[in-house]
Amino acid sequence: MKWIFLSIVFWFSVGLQGQDSTVYGRHLLFGIGVAPSIGIGDFGDKYKSFSSIPVTATYKTNKNVTFGLMGSGYFGQNILAPGIFKGMTYDDKLVDINGNPAAVRFQMRGWYSMAIIGKIFSLKRPNPNKGIHLRFGAGFMQHKLRMQFDSEKVPQLEDDYIKGYDQLHNGLILMTSVQYHLISLRNLSLYAGIDYAHGFTKNRRSWEYSLNKRDDALKIDRYVSFNAGIIIPLKIYKSTEARYFE
Repeated sequence: MKWIFLSIVFWFSVGLQGQDSTVYGRHLLFGIGVAPSIGIGDFGDKYKSFSSIPVTATYKTNKNVTFGLMGSGYFGQNILAPGIFKGMTYDDKLVDINGNPAAVRFQMRGWYSMAIIGKIFSLKRPNPNKGIHLRFGAGFMQHKLRMQFDSEKVPQLEDDYIKGYDQLHNGLILMTSVQYHLISLRNLSLYAGIDYAHGFTKNRRSWEYSLNKRDDALKIDRYVSFNAGIIIPLKIYKSTEARYFE
């Protein structure tokens, strides 16, 4: 509901705040950055913190409205997975072939891809392309547990057995983003901001060993990202014969 409300406010503001097309111009914006993230709720109980490297390709109109694509991988080390080996031993801990506690290190791996739409609210002169960039996105996300271990000592996690433990989830992701953009055709262009992501995913494995059954429950995956990066802007010019880029 909050996402729908923000969308209505966004489109209303776009209609009210049309800009002079001779000032703002059209651009292609290519961006790359880093985004340390914090999981929220049940998602945060497993993935407390992780990072991504978002890559964007965006078209900006002469009204400062933006359309584009964004994608990234998920990478995390601060992972909690209590009870994942439930039922393997009396204390729910995995043991190796020698009867010793198995050394298993958990990591987060995954990715997302989405379409994004937004608007840059200009801070006017001296650079009309500097301002607050409000964006909304929708797409697909996927994540799972990556486990590192000595495969010769932990046969329980070899081959297809590991699929019963890696908790592969995927589904719809919605994102709201607020960024500060400084776009310059002569100097380095930068951005920094915050994203709020809300995912709706399900476990795609046929069996979850920790539950001793198939996991069909819908999961709500929420996290906040703090991002910063660089933008490569290409200004689009009009010509009676052709278009070219600077």
